[in-house]
Amino acid sequence: MSTTTAANGFTNYPPAQLASVPESAKTYTTPPQKNPTLKGLPLTLLSHVISAIGPLQTVLWKNAGFGVVAEVERSGGLERYEVNHDPTVLPVKAEGEGEGGYRIVAPERQDPSTKPVFYSAGDFIAAYKEGTTTPLVVAERILQLLENDAALRRIFITPTPREELLANARESTERYAAGTPRALEGVPFVVKDEVDVAGFPKTMGMAADVAAQRIGGPAEETTSSVKPFLEAGVLFLGKSSMHELGLDTTNNNPNWGTPPNPYNAGYYPGGSSGGSGAAVGAGLVPIAVGADGGGSIRVPASYCGVYGLKPTHGRIDISPTLSLAPSVGVVGPITATAKDLRLAYHAMSRTPPSPSPPSSEKLKFGIYKPWFDDCTPVVHNLVTAAIETLQNPIIQVPAFPYLSESRTAHAVTILNDIGNVFCRGDASGLTPANRVLISVSRKTTPADIAAAGKLRQLLMSHLSALWEEHPDMVIVTPTTPHSGVRIVPGTEVRGGAGVSDANSSLRSMQYVWMANWTGCPAVSVPVGYDEEGVPVGLMAMGRWGAEEALVALAERWERFRIVTVNAVPV
Repeated sequence: MSTTTAANGFTNYPPAQLASVPESAKTYTTPPQKNPTLKGLPLTLLSHVISAIGPLQTVLWKNAGFGVVAEVERSGGLERYEVNHDPTVLPVKAEGEGEGGYRIVAPERQDPSTKPVFYSAGDFIAAYKEGTTTPLVVAERILQLLENDAALRRIFITPTPREELLANARESTERYAAGTPRALEGVPFVVKDEVDVAGFPKTMGMAADVAAQRIGGPAEETTSSVKPFLEAGVLFLGKSSMHELGLDTTNNNPNWGTPPNPYNAGYYPGGSSGGSGAAVGAGLVPIAVGADGGGSIRVPASYCGVYGLKPTHGRIDISPTLSLAPSVGVVGPITATAKDLRLAYHAMSRTPPSPSPPSSEKLKFGIYKPWFDDCTPVVHNLVTAAIETLQNPIIQVPAFPYLSESRTAHAVTILNDIGNVFCRGDASGLTPANRVLISVSRKTTPADIAAAGKLRQLLMSHLSALWEEHPDMVIVTPTTPHSGVRIVPGTEVRGGAGVSDANSSLRSMQYVWMANWTGCPAVSVPVGYDEEGVPVGLMAMGRWGAEEALVALAERWERFRIVTVNAVPV
């Protein structure tokens, strides 16, 4: 990997090098999906058998196609590439930049003439200042909603205790009365269970007793990127639901119950930041914190009809929280509006907005058509219509090298990060589906991880070359190839065995994995609904450090939404 140079202004910027690979490696193919959907007693029994029999784990590891990563190296296609386990590529800070901290400025309300779908952070603040409501009234209303709706309660793993929430709301109400509110005083806010908040337990979606044994008691410190919100006076509602260990894209969780999609209760909210996505999509909060190792911010943002930003790897500090998947994982915001996305990103990264933000009109939309087209008709129509509405120049991107193999390399790596690093191969106490995954992860070897690291470097260098030619390009795809995943009846309740639906999980990750794998930032924006009312998202992936441009694109799209057809295409 290259080091910082004055010319590129980045640390660890990959050398620009178009990959020279066999023609077969340029052909796009959808990976085969032959995995059965399992639930209940069959899943439970199978998980115990697999976790106990090593040779069976080997068979399943090979059947998943994980061996293809090492096959690429054996074929001689990766000789020129170094092993890369860390895709952190960051802009070099100017002298003095970041010193003195970053102060959140209270946002303004939305323009009511645009008929916004959600209340923004600025709307809450304006209502409080005008005296039309108070943080205490809002807290009481939210508590009433949660008490009356069991499905809404499943958004949380650890809600803020009732009396604590009411006490905090009273203090915020008193500050408004005294004319001394903080920047986000009384704005409802949630944090994904994976991310530390002092005084609150962290379960990683595991059962409470298992989490206590593996993780310990309540967190002693708050994650650094969450502190600015708490210091700015948000009304913290609690820790939101996630898929156990983040190992899926649906948020099915038999340990705590599964929150439904706020647009159609028969569908999942997406995962693994599903509680945060559902909280925003249901209108409970305008801003939530998520974490993303394989689409876990963008998938729920898409399924729940809201905005989600996966930042550049390493751009947002998560200390002292330990990452579940350090070679691919980041934290970032899920928000009701694009303006809230900008506010939340800058608060989390502790960077001020640029005084001369990039123009989203000048962005070029890079599309690799065979990949882009591999989605359902309703998704294709809605995303294409959004692209046509924005009218940005389009570049037909040539085939990405080893696209399906790189997707598999990402899967091998994140499973190794969580299974062999975080869990240390110990599957005890986990849900049946994750017992299978963690047991199978044991068969990944250091040689497999090294080969995956070379594939990562190949793709990053290839992207670097594309951006050298087109520095204003963002790669545009649907966020997911389908509008949502139906809940398997009976698996959403607390206390069951859950479900193993690898086909849907892999399909959901079809587009999102690349940003995690290469460390690039990506944004998901809502562009419409399918015939059952489930939202659809468009995703744009920019080069390293391009968050400002992606947020500007989201803001521009939000303005366009008042004139575009936000419904099912004919």
